[in-house]
Parts: sequence; C-alpha cells; structure tokens
Amino acid sequence: MSTSQPDRILKSRTCLLNELLNATSALRKFTACFTGSPQAGDALIEQCLREIVDRQVALIGPSVTLSVFKAVYATQSFVNNFKHLNEMRGGAEDKLLAKVLALAPQQRGALLLVHTTGLSYAAAAEVMGLPDDEVEQLAVDALLQICSRVSPDAKASGRAITIC
Repeated sequence: MSTSQPDRILKSRTCLLNELLNATSALRKFTACFTGSPQAGDALIEQCLREIVDRQVALIGPSVTLSVFKAVYATQSFVNNFKHLNEMRGGAEDKLLAKVLALAPQQRGALLLVHTTGLSYAAAAEVMGLPDDEVEQLAVDALLQICSRVSPDAKASGRAITIC
C-alpha cells in the first residue's frame, strides 16, 4: 500500500521539525558555551535568527544542523559578538568555562563546534569558512591550552575534562 501525498508531506514536515529541534538544541549548547551563559547564548540566537529571517536566508545544505549553524555563524550579530567577547569574560564563575572563554574566538568556535555539537572538522570548517586542517589545528590548540591551564592536582588525579 502506498502512502498518500498528504501523508508524505506530513512525514516530511515532521522530519524537518525534528531536525530543527535537534539543531536548535545543539545551537543553544554551543552559544551558551561560546558566550559564557545560557541567557547570553539565547539572546545571541534570537538576534541571529531575526537577522536570518529579515535577510530571508535560505537554509540549504546536506543537513539542517549544518545549514542552521552556517546561517547563524554568517550573521552580523554573531560576527559582532566576536568583537565584544572580552567584555563578557568577567562573569564566568566556573573555572573550566573561564578557560574556554579565555581562548581566542576562532579557537573557541572550532573547539565548541566540534566538541559540543558533534560536527566533524569538515562541517565545522564549512560553518567557519576555513580550511578543514586549520579548524582541526584551532580545536587541538584550544584543547592543549585548556589542559595546560589545568591545575597540577587535576592532572595528577586524572580527572576528565568536560567542555560545557
């Protein structure tokens, strides 16, 4: 028995909605880590989404998550956020978060895109508009900087480091 046209449309829309929900969840985690707080992250998402809607940006690509991240990363709101990161560092209470926030913005972006959202280096590179090997190096350098700043006691105990 074949499915009807309305059933196929409904199934397609349901799949798209599920993909958008998953993309939004990953984006919220990324922006919370990127900005230093869930509230600042949500505010950034709202600014970026308003800009995407106002500019009528098409979300076209192999996955909804990748398309959403590329669109958000390309907004002026997100670009402007890079310029104001130093002002946002002061309120971080968590030591690891403070270490992540102390990273250069491109290192932080590469690290968080790969390690909080599960994007591959290639997908993160596409989002950031950089070569794959440069994004991989940025993420590796970021991890090395974070680990070099961990207290000797934490290193000796072998405690795992979790990023956001």
